[in-house]
Amino acid sequence: MTEIILMSDPRVEAVPVRESGEPLVDASLRKALLIDDRKHDDAGAFAHLRSGVLDRLMEAQSHLPDGLRLLFVEGYRPPGLQRFYFQAYFDGLRAAHPLLAGGPRPTGRQPLCVPSRDRPAQRRRGRRRDARRRKRP
Repeated sequence: MTEIILMSDPRVEAVPVRESGEPLVDASLRKALLIDDRKHDDAGAFAHLRSGVLDRLMEAQSHLPDGLRLLFVEGYRPPGLQRFYFQAYFDGLRAAHPLLAGGPRPTGRQPLCVPSRDRPAQRRRGRRRDARRRKRP
């Protein structure tokens, strides 16, 4: 069995984050990619990805069986929005579990919930993009 490594594992934290220099590009300009606008923001930042990541998504989509495409949900998340999501999630947990109210506030290194296999894990440092397969309309 393969070892499961949680996002809060020090080995994950030890992976350096380096600027690649690749520009952010607007994924919504690639009409072949299905864009889900539930995470749409006024600036349109949600649809931006590094150019190489978008190229790899398009390549991956080209290998899907007929009738399937990727559904792009969210790419770039500005730091302020990330903080807002984290705080809102924490506030929801605190409201649902009042015993947390007096406890220490979790840091970015501590998971607020156990990862699930049926839904994507929360982002760490904005490195992840959300994409899922969908049947073609």
